[in-house]
Amino acid sequence: MLRVLSEELTRNFTTLKEKADPPPYFLSYAVTEQDFAIVSASFGAITSNSRSKSGGLDVSVRVGSPKLDNYHRVRGDRGQFTAGTAVVIEDNPLALKRRLWMDTDRTYRLAAERLIKIRTNSQVKVQEADQSDDFSQEEPPSSPSRLRN
Repeated sequence: MLRVLSEELTRNFTTLKEKADPPPYFLSYAVTEQDFAIVSASFGAITSNSRSKSGGLDVSVRVGSPKLDNYHRVRGDRGQFTAGTAVVIEDNPLALKRRLWMDTDRTYRLAAERLIKIRTNSQVKVQEADQSDDFSQEEPPSSPSRLRN
């Protein structure tokens, strides 16, 4: 799964950076896997047991610049930046690739639309008290790669 996530992250980010307007400057994927076990018993004897797995995908896309991007808070707005969706955890790379592209595309479109609203709002309203950047850019720590096959 990590190999597919890494490949798709690179491919989708490169494609959007070259062809989208506004281009993203940050893209990330997070997959959460949950493993459930349910055991029922009656009078000390197990009557049923079952296991199930589920997975959730969270895509984050930032457009604009670290100074002002689609995550910028606007007074009175409770904008939700990401929304997780179900994802196949089993060994099915094509299903995962399809879900990654669909969610990346949807999240990018929402991010671009939100950035337009933020820019318009900042031109119309008075200057905000908080002038800090929306995203900080730091160098990654120098450690061995965590993505291994």
